[in-house]
Amino acid sequence: MNNTTTVHSRAWYGDEELALNFPMDWEVEMLGPKDAPPLSDAQIEQSFAEPIGTERIAQLAKGKKSAAIIVDDLSRPTPAAKIIPFLLRELSNAGVPKLGIQFVVGGGSHRPLTQEEIAKKVGANIATEYQITNHNFMGGDLRGYGSLDNGMPIYINNVVADAEFKICLGGIYPHGAVGFGGGQS
Repeated sequence: MNNTTTVHSRAWYGDEELALNFPMDWEVEMLGPKDAPPLSDAQIEQSFAEPIGTERIAQLAKGKKSAAIIVDDLSRPTPAAKIIPFLLRELSNAGVPKLGIQFVVGGGSHRPLTQEEIAKKVGANIATEYQITNHNFMGGDLRGYGSLDNGMPIYINNVVADAEFKICLGGIYPHGAVGFGGGQS
C-alpha cells in the first residue's frame, strides 16, 4: 500500500503539487471539498441583474459620487479580478464617476500586497486604472465610529469612511486559528 498523496500548494504563486508521505501503518484518505463549479460570465451577469433580497447595486449606488471596494488579500482565493468588471459596470450605470472609485485591500494583520500581487487579485488593467491602497491597521489613519455595546471601539479605514458607497468583495473561508473568516463571537 502506498501512503503518499498529492495536494496543491502555493495558489496565487504558481499552483504546485506537493507530495505528502505518511507512515505505512496509517490509513490515509483524501477528502476534498464538494464545491460548486465556477460561474460563467453570463451567470455572474445574471447574479448582478437579479440579486437575492436586495436591489441591484446600480440602484443602491444611484446618485453617489464615490465608492470604496474592499477586496480580501491573496490569503483568500476570491476571484475578485473576474467579478470586478461586472461590479464596475453596475457603479457606472449608477452614475458613480470612475475617478470616485477606489479599492482597498483588506488584509487584516497580513503584510501589504505588492503591486504584482494587487494585479493578481484585482486584474492588471484594474490595478493600473484605479487607485488601490493596502489597509494598514497600524497606520494611524483610521476614523473612530464609537463603540459596540460591549465597549469595543470601532475604527474604519479613512478611504472607506470617506466613500459614499461601500462594497466588500470577498468570501468566507475556514481559518485555522479563528474558525471561519468574518470574525468570531
